[in-house]
Amino acid sequence: MIKLYKIGSLTKKYQFQCRCGKIGYLDEATLLRRKRWLDCGEKCGLKQDRERKRIASYPREKDESYDIDFSNTTHESLEVLECIDENYEGKILVQDKRKNGAGTVKVFKLYKCRCYLCGKEHKFKSSDFEIKIRKYGPRAKDGYHCDAYCDCHNISSFQWRTIKILRENNVAYRVEVEFQDLYGVGQKNLLRYDFAVLDSDNSIKCLIECQGEQHYKPVDEFGGVSQYESQVENDKLKRVYAESQNIPLFEIKYTCNTYEKEIKILNNAGII
Repeated sequence: MIKLYKIGSLTKKYQFQCRCGKIGYLDEATLLRRKRWLDCGEKCGLKQDRERKRIASYPREKDESYDIDFSNTTHESLEVLECIDENYEGKILVQDKRKNGAGTVKVFKLYKCRCYLCGKEHKFKSSDFEIKIRKYGPRAKDGYHCDAYCDCHNISSFQWRTIKILRENNVAYRVEVEFQDLYGVGQKNLLRYDFAVLDSDNSIKCLIECQGEQHYKPVDEFGGVSQYESQVENDKLKRVYAESQNIPLFEIKYTCNTYEKEIKILNNAGII
């Protein structure tokens, strides 16, 4: 792959010209350490061509999520507008780089989405919509999580679990629901309910709040005592408002800490 030209007897450096046409320099120590197959680096045209041919030799395999049609659905705050690529190639699984065909290329559908809260557009592959939970490994602490979301608002593991249950039971919903006449303490910001469950005519059937520990006691991570006091007042305002509008409000406490417990609560509430 490389033609070498020695530069001086003292420097022990070599000028090389790769067969792709690029020129560079290589010291003797590096030269001796290099493998038999030499090239001019990751940007080598010949190496890239060889890599393309190797990947082209791999069979294509549809991901498990491929046959699920997410078009014109809603996922958390994302409106899934359309599929923009039916053959989006993602992760390459390789058994042996030395052999042609010794790997697999996963194929996904790629979707264009828009957040109905902020209007930002995103692209996600079909597998990104899966709501997962890891019992072990680096993401175990995250609880329920998902790779398809808009970063204009925070989403807790508790909320992802609720979304998973609502989706599995074909329940229409909206997230981060505001009412234009419901302000929090200080009358500066509109309050938001975690979920509104929708009726067949898209009217609000009921509201759901996923309440973590900070709703019941001071938690340093959420601002300690001062924030807890505001939280309690805001929760009262939400209860009073929902009652004034004749909208049932279901507050799910953090002690409802398993999928099975929440299923039971939502079932008893007539939501699923």
